[in-house]
Amino acid sequence: MRYRKQIRALGALGALAGAIALLPDCSAADAIANAAQGCDGVEAKTRASIVAFNEAAAALEAAAAKVAKQWTDVCNAINADLGLDTTQTQPDKACAVTAARISAAAKKGVTISLDVAYECKVDASLQAKCDANCYAAASCDVEAKCEPGKLAVECNGSCSGSCAVTAPDFACTGACEGSCTVDVSAACSATCEGSCEGKWEGSCDAGCSLNFSGSCGGVCDGKCDGTATTAGGSAGNCKGKCEGKCSATASGSCDATCSAAFRGTCTGTCKGGCVTKNNSSCTGKCDGTCTYTPGSATCSGTCRGTCSAEVAPPRCEGKLDCQVDANCSASCESKAEASATCGGYANWVVDGDAALYAALKKNAPALGAAVNGTLQISGKAVDAVIAFGKSLDASAAAAICAAGGIKASVAASANISVSVSASASISGSTKG
Repeated sequence: MRYRKQIRALGALGALAGAIALLPDCSAADAIANAAQGCDGVEAKTRASIVAFNEAAAALEAAAAKVAKQWTDVCNAINADLGLDTTQTQPDKACAVTAARISAAAKKGVTISLDVAYECKVDASLQAKCDANCYAAASCDVEAKCEPGKLAVECNGSCSGSCAVTAPDFACTGACEGSCTVDVSAACSATCEGSCEGKWEGSCDAGCSLNFSGSCGGVCDGKCDGTATTAGGSAGNCKGKCEGKCSATASGSCDATCSAAFRGTCTGTCKGGCVTKNNSSCTGKCDGTCTYTPGSATCSGTCRGTCSAEVAPPRCEGKLDCQVDANCSASCESKAEASATCGGYANWVVDGDAALYAALKKNAPALGAAVNGTLQISGKAVDAVIAFGKSLDASAAAAICAAGGIKASVAASANISVSVSASASISGSTKG
């Protein structure tokens, strides 16, 4: 898998770190504070690239540590709710306990599915400010030398071209890279959020009154694991698969209307939001990046055109007719990606295990954030750090200059590895 290769590549920098006799003892914060230290004798353009690398690696180390803790915390929280071992202090170990419980349920015939919508916000101004240092080191006038139509600038004013905004629930009329939620009262061929008038499959806090099959957190009226339930039962009277009616917190399939807090597939009329992913035409709320033409409206995002009120230096997204080090610009992008803020929600459907569904649903926001955080640090955030490490000038001066970044990269690799393992164990456990 690609992520595994990236982690191995990051870890390989450890050999370089060990070979540098003068390598200082730098934490993530030290890597930023001392990024320009120890660089005497390194050519200016190379020095700018190393500074950008050090800052990107430090941001990656901090993000990786945060995500690893998120996995440990959320899996131990689920384990506590299920009465399982909560003593594990590493994310892969804590989540292995959770995954074993999910897998055991799946092997018994419980149907389990998981869907997490991407929700991370990248501050493009971080990249723009970092890129400005790369351009300056190469004596490059980016506005004059950038390929026509490829200049981008962080903006808070009018924009003559397109505007791209990355934010949760942004009111979008354009293309949405992420999930697009459109307010509807009609048929929805994607994921419905709100209420469903018709047969459904998913989760409904209001329960189900006809032909229900799944996990029931309320009163199950019908059969529980094939045995008839007692009339007038209490909430939680079925720990397994409920068939018939469910008074509340239903997860499975139903032939009746869900009046509130529904999320899933609706074969009738969806009232609320219809959620699609990576929609080229979105008129609704975009969780991700919305690219649109603002016209006379204010653009509070990335303007690809002329902006009346720039909030960060411009950067070139196309061909740049300057001798700017590609590693410098790539490290700037990596720094911004690693510094992203991620949230999310893990939408679980569990058919046949009420206790498991209750624990997973309770911790759905935290698990969604951990999943998205793992995706974020395992993508563009790590690519540039790996590329720079491979291309690093082996001279003593360059190695000492990049010492903090090298050590931060090695530290990040360990946390990324256990976070990817934790994520893979949870997603893989649904198959039994």
